[in-house]
Amino acid sequence: MCPIKGEATEADYKLDPAKKPKQIDLLFGEGRTTKGVYHLEGDTLKLCAEKETDGERPTEFSTKHGTTHFLVVLKKKK
Repeated sequence: MCPIKGEATEADYKLDPAKKPKQIDLLFGEGRTTKGVYHLEGDTLKLCAEKETDGERPTEFSTKHGTTHFLVVLKKKK
């Protein structure tokens, strides 16, 4: 499982901006990969990813009931 609540770790990442929605893979080492999608518009980055490493990649920015996705929206401070 990727670190979520109360944990800090570093990860490498791979982007595929040619996909719709754009894809991101978070690489936590030891072969653990968390798959996600992202959208960057202006100063806002939206990221939706699967909590379980090697789980299914989300196809939308949603945490619908029954999924193990997490959604993060980051806004650059001005």
